[in-house]
Amino acid sequence: MLRSLLIVLAICLSLVKTTCYAQIGMYVGAAATVKISAVNVAMTGNLINNGTVSGNASSGLVLNGSAITQTIGGTATNSTTIGQIDIQNTSGASLGTNVEVNGTTGLVFTSGAISLSNNNLTFSNGSTWSGNNTTTKFFVTNGTGLLYLRNSGSAVTYPIGFSLSAANYQPLTLTNTGTTDVFGVRVMSGLNNNYNSSNGSASGSPKNSNGVGMAWVVNETVSGGSTISITAKWDAADELLGFNRNMSALSYYDYASAAWVASPVSAASGSGPYTQSRTGLTVPMNMRVFGIGDNNSLLPIELLSFTAEANDNDAILNWSTAMELNNDHFELERSPDGVNFEAIGTVEGKGNATAIQNYTFTDTGIGSQVNGTVYYQLRQVDKDGTSTTSKIRSVQFTNKHELITVNTYPNPVVNELHLDLTALISYASKLAVRIVNVNGALVNTAEFTNFESNPLQTIDLSTLAGGTYFIQLSTEHNQFNKTITIVKI
Repeated sequence: MLRSLLIVLAICLSLVKTTCYAQIGMYVGAAATVKISAVNVAMTGNLINNGTVSGNASSGLVLNGSAITQTIGGTATNSTTIGQIDIQNTSGASLGTNVEVNGTTGLVFTSGAISLSNNNLTFSNGSTWSGNNTTTKFFVTNGTGLLYLRNSGSAVTYPIGFSLSAANYQPLTLTNTGTTDVFGVRVMSGLNNNYNSSNGSASGSPKNSNGVGMAWVVNETVSGGSTISITAKWDAADELLGFNRNMSALSYYDYASAAWVASPVSAASGSGPYTQSRTGLTVPMNMRVFGIGDNNSLLPIELLSFTAEANDNDAILNWSTAMELNNDHFELERSPDGVNFEAIGTVEGKGNATAIQNYTFTDTGIGSQVNGTVYYQLRQVDKDGTSTTSKIRSVQFTNKHELITVNTYPNPVVNELHLDLTALISYASKLAVRIVNVNGALVNTAEFTNFESNPLQTIDLSTLAGGTYFIQLSTEHNQFNKTITIVKI
């Protein structure tokens, strides 16, 4: 019986160019199809689509209930398509499924807002909205759902807020001067240290200071090719403890480095509400999260690249930054397994810079000590001690000789240091020895060449003072180091 009623209604909607009234609502069963064509359908109840609802640009759905929020929902696999949605309900409307509108004016805010929850509302090419305001009539992004609109060349302000209140109306203005694309946006309450790349939702711990307590998500339908300019708005009541709006920036969250990437800081525009902008962004907008922070909370650098390459037995590490803010220094870290890293050197940062900066570091002789893969990562340290790490890079060394160890004894040394060079007989023709003290001064040298006939050699250290010394032993293939202690009796 229900399927028959839906077929009759479909005929009504297809043939009668007037308004049909469904005073309770409309239920579309899984096997049913309803086509709304050149007619307005007014209802005080809900539209539940478990089958197929389609409509063209000249059709419309009028939601004119009053006491409760009306829902467009259901379990349909594909989006529910409607030419126009006219909200005439002060209690508003909400989505329980993805919805697409394709009329020239796809949604009219006559009275009331529309909440997206975890569903997307998409405006087809040439479709938009009208009648919205900053208090009671806008798109409420109270879940993971996004407001999608085709964007190319012109600035579009998405009238969004994370809940229905004038205080929570936080629009985002987006301009795309690159490849034409469809962009989805939403705003979320709260500012976090981490976000999920799958849907832009917050994870980890929240930020409680030095920022604005909200974040915006931007998602492009086709990844890449866009050049984006963005302006975000907030009110003084949204600012977190200690926030300095005169030294603030619009940042985006980088999933790879798990950190915020900021533009150079500047004073916010306006006198309440306030805005910050960022122009010329070419990073892919795949669930990209944006937030407002100040000079005490922003990621100190924007890392453009970090590479590691082998050069004979050396590993050459190069990196570049697009900007730096309160950047103290970089630490270079090495690992034999890509898991356990240790620091091998530091490079001083530029502090504050808006131009591209290039850096390099050489891990000298590492290839003579390993036969296989060496892993590197770059750790950036802010002036307040906060640090972030880069992606891991690897260098492959192929050493045709195994790592040879020269046996030295005794340790501690009283007068003479003995060297057993038996392992070098079929490996090297020469061994050079350098001994330096803890201050780096060279205190003794020796060279040995006749290993096969005399593998046991001695170095006289009787003239050296007691203490710790470092021995560098070098063949034509590799270099290895030892530490000894000299004692005086």
